[in-house]
Amino acid sequence: MPPTNKPSAASSPWVKEREQRERSRAEKRDVLLHTAAREFKAHGFYNTSLDQVAELLGVSKPTIYYYFKDKDELLFACAQAALDRLQEALKDPRSLGQTGREGAVAFMQRYIEVMTSDFGHALVSTEDSDLQPDSRRKIRGEKVRINECLKAILERGVSDGSIAPCNVELVTFAIFGAMNWIARWYTDRSPSPAEIAADFAKFFSEGLAPRA
Repeated sequence: MPPTNKPSAASSPWVKEREQRERSRAEKRDVLLHTAAREFKAHGFYNTSLDQVAELLGVSKPTIYYYFKDKDELLFACAQAALDRLQEALKDPRSLGQTGREGAVAFMQRYIEVMTSDFGHALVSTEDSDLQPDSRRKIRGEKVRINECLKAILERGVSDGSIAPCNVELVTFAIFGAMNWIARWYTDRSPSPAEIAADFAKFFSEGLAPRA
């Protein structure tokens, strides 16, 4: 019998159409998140309405409900987007052949880049009262995990001698306090995110270095 060329599922026009719809939906959701994050930053969560966001996007308010059930879920998604972008900063520095101090610098540079984004502001300016209990617990848990990650990197630096002996917990609080505040004062007129990250990392790196 002559061979039959059966079409694969991947070549099906229905599959391709579905993939295109999914990409389009993801792109629209991303634009919606960025727009909402900028509005939350400019006007505050309570002073920003979904009607405003919809108007800026040129869509109807029900369109937003297709992606998010309410404003709380939209704010949570903005904060989660910042946390997702911080995953690169959570890499174990030992796997990259770095000392603890080098790992801390890499962490700070990535963290500051996120803090200068619209999503960074949404993360640090979100108050517990702004979110529903379940969303609140999730964000708190993620923040604690990131805090513990930097603390572990600093402790490793003290152990390998690349960081001077110090109260690691207090240093962790100091670093996060300085970095989180960037999201509140950063504007388009500020130095570039890369410049801010480099200066902050240099400042803290020199402060953490062992003294001769």
